[in-house]
Amino acid sequence: MIKTIVFDYTGVISAGPIMSWMRDKLTPDDPRYQLIKESSHLWDLGQIGLWETYHRIETATGVKSEQIWDVFFDKTQVDCEMITLIQQLKKKYQIVLFSNHLSELLRKLLHKHQLNELFDEIIISSEHKMKKPAVEFFNLLLSTCGHKPHELIFIDDTKDNVLAGQKMGIDSIQFTSLPELHRELEKRSLL
Repeated sequence: MIKTIVFDYTGVISAGPIMSWMRDKLTPDDPRYQLIKESSHLWDLGQIGLWETYHRIETATGVKSEQIWDVFFDKTQVDCEMITLIQQLKKKYQIVLFSNHLSELLRKLLHKHQLNELFDEIIISSEHKMKKPAVEFFNLLLSTCGHKPHELIFIDDTKDNVLAGQKMGIDSIQFTSLPELHRELEKRSLL
C-alpha cells in the first residue's frame, strides 16, 4: 500500500530558470554551458554556497550577482495545476519534496511561493552533501519517510533519477506532463 508520494522540484513543480536560459542561449560545447553544468553539480552537493553560485551564474550569463535573484528566480512560477494535484494527494498520503538543489535558494523559492506547508518532509541535496541518483540519498529518503520502498511513489523529470528509484524498489514515474502524470497515478488507483 502506498503511504508516501515523493516529488522533485525543478522540472516537476517549477521550471529551472538557469537551465532553461542555458538551453535557450548556449550550445553544449560553449564553455559557459559547461561552467553551469559543473557548477550545478557543486551547488547540488553543497560544495559551493549561494554567493559563489551567483558568481558562477554571473560569469556564465553576464547578469550581475546582486541581480541574479531578481532576473531569474523572483520571476519563476510554480505549476498551479501541479500544486492542486499535490494538495489533493496530501489528503491521503504523506507528501515529500526530494530535490537536487542549493538549499538557500530552494528554501527561498518555497517561502516565496508559500509551499512549505505543502510538504510533510523537505529533503534537499545540498543539506546532506549527496544527490540523486546516489543510493545513499535514496536511503536517506527512505529513513526520513520511515517506509519501505514499495510504500513510496517517486516522481522526477530526470530519467537517471527515475531509474535509480526503480533499482531501489520504489515505484518511480518520469514526469513528462501533468496529463500523463494523472494517467500514471490513476493506473495505480491513487486518484
